[in-house]
Amino acid sequence: MGRNIHGRMAGFAALALAAAILVSIPACSYLGSYAEMVREKGVSREYRSALDAWTRTKALHSELETRAEAFATFKSPEFRAASAKAYARLYDLTEEQVRTRREVLEEMASEFDEFFVYVAMPDHDANDFDKSGSIWKIYLFDDRGSRHQPMEIRRINKVTALVTSFYPYVNPYHGNCYTVKFPPGSVPKGKPFRLLFTGVLGGIELAWP
Repeated sequence: MGRNIHGRMAGFAALALAAAILVSIPACSYLGSYAEMVREKGVSREYRSALDAWTRTKALHSELETRAEAFATFKSPEFRAASAKAYARLYDLTEEQVRTRREVLEEMASEFDEFFVYVAMPDHDANDFDKSGSIWKIYLFDDRGSRHQPMEIRRINKVTALVTSFYPYVNPYHGNCYTVKFPPGSVPKGKPFRLLFTGVLGGIELAWP
């Protein structure tokens, strides 16, 4: 009698173990799939942190209406390094490709101080920063109050998924993207500086840090 009971108990234990193994197989598979789903797919947290650190934004209001909203990211050495690293990871670049790309970017950076600018406004015709007869002016003020004018303001006509991934504040349906370049050394290293957008509609001032 006792042996039969022990035998049945052993059988139940074996069945329970087998059931647990069968249940764990799809569970492990599901957990693996979920881990793949939540794994970072886009730009890294390191890049997003650098983007937040070097981006400023402000809106221009008039009579309870938003006339314009501006975002500007200064491409500092720290930001460029984080951006290059994120790009290399996303496109699985080789060490040689990374080195070549870094050299090209650093050479370009030595020729100007650059901002990525996005401006949205209800009046699309007024969003004309790149035009020779624009109603806007852009000035950079260094820590001593000296004013610098851009050497180039160029509109980015083709706003790709790459642009919106690296600059998620961009909405190509509501505004325009520009690259704004100042003479090298206009932005003081390790010191405050300001970017001013000013015109007949008003002014927007962005300050770093």
